[in-house]
Amino acid sequence: MGLDTTHDCWHGSYGSFMNWREKLARLVTPEGSSHRGIELRETEQYGGTRTNLADLLKEDDPLLMFFCHSDCDGEIAAEDCAPLADALQALVDEHMPARAMYDDMRPATERFIKGLRLAASRGEPVEFR
Repeated sequence: MGLDTTHDCWHGSYGSFMNWREKLARLVTPEGSSHRGIELRETEQYGGTRTNLADLLKEDDPLLMFFCHSDCDGEIAAEDCAPLADALQALVDEHMPARAMYDDMRPATERFIKGLRLAASRGEPVEFR
């Protein structure tokens, strides 16, 4: 048993999902920052986690919602899917060169982006189950 989402964004263990998000979170923190050791922690915000990234990202940044989202339930609203896909694509373009395609980060991120874009095109939320 693990995390399954709609639109084929993610199918895997909760731990793998959390590890993947923590690795992505490290990409948006400045080198040498005290925030470099990102830890996503459970709180009430967004029904899931709270992160010290809140100090670095604007409140309306789609990445903040993504990093703080529950890893076991809830949904990403249809209207948030395209902006989140764009933000994740920017991370791929900036930090994941094609030569890293065998690394687990790039394929997992591209799959999540593809699912977000599918959901956005249908006007549907991505549901976490």
